[in-house]
Amino acid sequence: MATALLALRDGVIPHTAGTTRPAPGCDIDLVTGAPRYRRLRVAVVLARGYGGFTSAMVLRRTGAGGNDEGEETA
Repeated sequence: MATALLALRDGVIPHTAGTTRPAPGCDIDLVTGAPRYRRLRVAVVLARGYGGFTSAMVLRRTGAGGNDEGEETA
């Protein structure tokens, strides 16, 4: 979760370690080689563990003092 929070804060998508290209037929936008810089609003954290433990967390950035769209409110 720390990596996702830092990615939201710093606007960087970390590269996928150990992967140079997706498998044939997998049409996904995979970040390889180097991080990608973007203004991020949402991050998803997936975790799996021993014994079938599975969890997911969605983190969403909000504007400082604003609404969900990052706009200032009165």
